[in-house]
Amino acid sequence: MRLLTEDWDYPVVESELDPNDPLVNTASEYMYQKAVIGNHVLHGNHEVVLTEDQEYKGKVYPAGSYEVPVNRRYWTSFDRMHPLDGKVREMAWSGVAHGLIAELGVGTVTASTLQLGLAVAALMAGLGGSLILLGAGLQWASCSVEFAPKTRTSKPRVFKAD
Repeated sequence: MRLLTEDWDYPVVESELDPNDPLVNTASEYMYQKAVIGNHVLHGNHEVVLTEDQEYKGKVYPAGSYEVPVNRRYWTSFDRMHPLDGKVREMAWSGVAHGLIAELGVGTVTASTLQLGLAVAALMAGLGGSLILLGAGLQWASCSVEFAPKTRTSKPRVFKAD
């Protein structure tokens, strides 16, 4: 939850987090799931096995097994040419991790858009109801007034062209 609220500054609505509802269908629930996956990826350790000695920027990495932490690094924070970092980048930020985070991001936007659509629909319904009441009131007010035709006391003036 710290990743979601502090690092990403996402405004979590606590009332949307219902542990008794297995369906993930609110923006806060989607973002919580995204943060769980992100936290797992960002704080993981991966074992990299080098089958032969590799040299990078003047430093030699002997063949063997290395435990490499992700250290809260995102996809672009890794040096992909580094013999250890490049492999950890592929392991931590796999296609599955990217796909899950992308899908949950789309779900968050969809949930927010649905809330916005519901608000606009309610606003339009309120406006429509107000106009119906206004029309009914005008109809009621005009039914009680009787209109009598005016009698004309003078003849209309006719203008002649010269």
